[in-house]
Amino acid sequence: QRLVLDDAALSEMVQQMPPLLGCNIDTNLEPTLNFFIDALGSEREALALVKRSHTLLARSLTKRLEPRLRDARDAGIDIDAACLTRLAKYTEEQWHVSLASQMRKIK
Repeated sequence: QRLVLDDAALSEMVQQMPPLLGCNIDTNLEPTLNFFIDALGSEREALALVKRSHTLLARSLTKRLEPRLRDARDAGIDIDAACLTRLAKYTEEQWHVSLASQMRKIK
């Protein structure tokens, strides 16, 4: 409901990510969407991000998203849509390289 998708957009989302059909709204999708809303501080921005990149909803909240957000915040990195996309999509190696690079820019 909160994503406000028309039939065509919903169809596209499911075609790109069939496992979303098996996700529980209350225990998977809603908490993950809330993670992005809280991290960005804006429901509008979070919804736009998730609509652009549906695979973000399939990432593990406890194993990937929350720990990496903590890493980014501890490093003093600005949390924006680009940062959240990287922390969600990058492999472990890519994430650590990106984190180190962002930390060098801050110094």
